Amino acid sequence: MAMKRAPFVLFLILLLVSPGLVYAGSYGTARRSDYGLYIYFNGLLGEFNSLIAGIPGGKNLTAGIDFFCSVTNSTAEEVARYSPLGVSPKAVLLSVDFRFLGEGLEGFYVARESFLRDFARRDFVGAGKDLSLMRGALSEISRALGDVSGVPLVDGSGRPLHFDLRGVYGNLDVLRGLVSHYEALLRKSGVSRRFSIYLVGSGPFLYENVTFYGYAPNLTNVTVVIGNGSYAANVSNGSFSLVHVFKRVGTYAVYAVAMNGSLEVRSNVLNVSVGRIPTSIVVVQRGRSLEGRLLDYFGGGLSGRPVLVMVDGREYRVLSGEGGNFSVVLPQFSGVLNATVSFPGDGVYAPSNLTWVLLPPKRGLTLRLVFNKKRVRSGEVRIPGFVNGTSLKIPVEVYVDGRAVGRMEVRGNFTVTVKLGRGTHTVYVRFPGNGEFAESISNTIEIEVVPYSYLSRLLLLVVLVVVGFSVYRFLTRPRKGRRGKGAEPAPRLGVVEAGEESLDVVGAYRVLYRLFRRLYNLPRSITPRELLSRVGD
Repeated sequence: MAMKRAPFVLFLILLLVSPGLVYAGSYGTARRSDYGLYIYFNGLLGEFNSLIAGIPGGKNLTAGIDFFCSVTNSTAEEVARYSPLGVSPKAVLLSVDFRFLGEGLEGFYVARESFLRDFARRDFVGAGKDLSLMRGALSEISRALGDVSGVPLVDGSGRPLHFDLRGVYGNLDVLRGLVSHYEALLRKSGVSRRFSIYLVGSGPFLYENVTFYGYAPNLTNVTVVIGNGSYAANVSNGSFSLVHVFKRVGTYAVYAVAMNGSLEVRSNVLNVSVGRIPTSIVVVQRGRSLEGRLLDYFGGGLSGRPVLVMVDGREYRVLSGEGGNFSVVLPQFSGVLNATVSFPGDGVYAPSNLTWVLLPPKRGLTLRLVFNKKRVRSGEVRIPGFVNGTSLKIPVEVYVDGRAVGRMEVRGNFTVTVKLGRGTHTVYVRFPGNGEFAESISNTIEIEVVPYSYLSRLLLLVVLVVVGFSVYRFLTRPRKGRRGKGAEPAPRLGVVEAGEESLDVVGAYRVLYRLFRRLYNLPRSITPRELLSRVGD
């Protein structure tokens, strides 16, 4: 998938990575789907595959790789920023994995370009280090791909969704073959006779997988000494590697020891400075609230850490909660302000800070749904509601069971009509906000939909017929008392005249129609079927 514009890709981040519900016959059987998540990251995977496929051909991929790294970093930041608003935890995991993919791709490409330059000017020592960096980057990419394939995704029907990694792994094998070819060229130069060790990357930090590579031609029993510890290395074809995790901050002397027959030999010495785990802060403004998360380098939230917020000369100190979340409620303000959010760091995590521009909060609207019934029959359900705070029409989205099912323009009093299947459902409406008003969400209505009982409706019809004729007969019965000669009988409340022995069905319906229309405040145009449905509810 070729990606042309960064704004378009960033717009898709929140559009596709949020957890959604997919309609499956009725809302009662709707299931959570990762399909949008799958589409977005599968597109990134396709872009990654096309980039690594172009490396052996010698194409200039600098712009494409820079863009890919920018997108993956932005994705990780935006997903972390909005994760408190309901972004899927799977999106958080995948965004971090793809950020590592981007970093590994960039590391490999830069090291390969450096190798070609160093080898051309016969800097074989530098070229050897470049090869070590290339192998380390390939290992990082393989680890990230393994993590990506381990995130379980399902579609709306519960079927698993799998990333197709066959082409990716095939192109990675081509890159490994390219590295082996470069090593063969380097061996011919004689540099491979030198026992040496290199660090993949720079500036390692606590609990990071740090890779050491080196050359050990015709040597056995290679161990890597790190500080006061000694660790056995993996040796293959005259080179060795070791993955290590540092658990304490400090500077370590690192070198390799091997046996050349009965003689112990030692490589060059590396002075490795291990720092604290990098952290980052992401925030979002919601009205007068500044909400954010404190994250470590791996995307995990840091809880129970102090966070300082400086706004207009005032300090607000809070502790991050579960998942690294924190929130500060600010006093009323009318102008644009700068907020500085900082984490002082501790013995394990490095400090970080962020400057955020606060905009004056928008006025809020009141959205309410009014529905007193807890149980209704299957079919269309009409839910009255109202909006206060503006006389203009505003767009609202209708949500059923957490899924947007429609959009409508409302003003003042309005009615939401939804079609619900059997089961228990939740309904609410949401105003997404505009330039004048903030986002508003109504209260949530819970409705239980039960199927029609045709037996009870038949019994109700019989009862209504009996009641109707009884009332009709009562109203049309002959009245006792004297009438003057020639006097006309008094009118009977607008009821159609009927004989003593005959039953007027139309007249009986009119009696019931007027009675129930007044009881239920029904419109004049209601049909007999609709009248029966209202009485049955």
